[in-house]
Amino acid sequence: MKIRLAILLFTPSLLCAQPGWWSTEPIRWVQTNLREVDAAMDTRRLVTQLAEMRANVVLMGMGGITAYYPTRTEFHYPSPYLPAGRDMFGDVVKEAHARGIRVVGRYDLSKTQKAAYDAHPEWFFRKADGDAVVYNGLYSTCINGGYYRGQAMKILAEGLERYDVDGLFFNMFGNQSTDYSGAYVGLCHCDSCRTAYRTLFAREIPERADDDYRRFLLASSREVSETIGKLIRQKRPNAGYFNYMQEYTDGIMSESNTAVRRALPLWPYSASDNVNRALNSQPGKLPVNLNMQFVDYWWRFATVPRQEIALRMWQNMAHGGALTFEVNGTLDLQDRQAYETAKPIFQWAAANQQQYSGQRSAAGVLLLGGPSRGDAYRGIFRLLTEEHIPFAVSDNMEWQGKRPFDLVIATDWAPRGLQQYVEQGGHLLVASSRPPEFAIARVIATTPDVKGYLRVRNHAFFPSLADTDLLMLDGLGHSRSRWCRRP
Repeated sequence: MKIRLAILLFTPSLLCAQPGWWSTEPIRWVQTNLREVDAAMDTRRLVTQLAEMRANVVLMGMGGITAYYPTRTEFHYPSPYLPAGRDMFGDVVKEAHARGIRVVGRYDLSKTQKAAYDAHPEWFFRKADGDAVVYNGLYSTCINGGYYRGQAMKILAEGLERYDVDGLFFNMFGNQSTDYSGAYVGLCHCDSCRTAYRTLFAREIPERADDDYRRFLLASSREVSETIGKLIRQKRPNAGYFNYMQEYTDGIMSESNTAVRRALPLWPYSASDNVNRALNSQPGKLPVNLNMQFVDYWWRFATVPRQEIALRMWQNMAHGGALTFEVNGTLDLQDRQAYETAKPIFQWAAANQQQYSGQRSAAGVLLLGGPSRGDAYRGIFRLLTEEHIPFAVSDNMEWQGKRPFDLVIATDWAPRGLQQYVEQGGHLLVASSRPPEFAIARVIATTPDVKGYLRVRNHAFFPSLADTDLLMLDGLGHSRSRWCRRP
């Protein structure tokens, strides 16, 4: 298996020259994570519910682990609950299009059945001890193996040729080092991965992921992502392409979700954060921040509080992203709180859709999000939000020379590229213990922690602090503080 890995230099190609529907229409996106039993669902009822809700895009299961249509491709398996002679996915496409609802087919190529493994074990993820990774009877495939690189393209070609889909979405893209239960399975040691890694780095795959391995895996995923994108453009030029990667796709996918063991406090601006950063980092792509209805993997049919569902929706729209709602199974839920919360918001957005298309941020403040986006980033994000100061977020420097900002705030990361902005008269605030990559002020002293005060000596610079001469300080930055003054 020949694997071409462009690790050191990566330039994404432009796969779609004309703006697609995702760029020109207001998007009200519902995702249904279907179970195998849903292959027998009442498709007309689902589409009627979507139409009443005023959704105009539905993302739903199409193929991969389970096909929701009578596939004829080898090593692709229809749901055992799909009635004989029934084409559930085809029925949804037909009925949804008749109601003006676009359909995005969902694929998960990360796992498949034992019969495929028995026929082609070289296609699959191998742990360091040589064992396959098996979860609930499904075998994990490898991003560098023949399933992703060959067989999956046959599966996708069949679906694209057979159905007039408006887009495709891919879940669990690439080799995961943990399973759905959180158990660590390690890094793939299949022959394809070992050969490619040895060729690139002249050593064996490490026991744990290091920087080289992360670059290797990212390059592998990018390569497959590019191949899939080209196939979609060839078979369905007007269809959108979505996964959790930024390269080669038409949307920036993210999630607002919960987990029972996740550290508190809950980040209340998850949707704002995801959409703002996506829209301003990649302005040519649709931000799709999925609003995950369920509490955690073990409780997929119990919803988070109504207020959290609504908060994410309003944040998605306020920052220019798609309005989204996700459920497990169909819309006939046993816990209907999330659905009943989402429905009137979707209806309101449809009634006011002329206001929610083609939005671009007009903010004069830029928050530069570094690699960690830790406490400093979230603190500044919260301060700007709660003071109602419009701001844009970017994780790259591509805005330079294209868009003016009155102030740039750098947390965790102040790259050398900001020097030109400063030298041209731009205002820069660095809120980080990490030194900038260029000289902006002379360091007077450093200290590992600060418990004390900062004295305000010139209130003209800080008019909002007219009533105080002291500001509380508690650990400015993460590890050390810099007291700076202009040279």
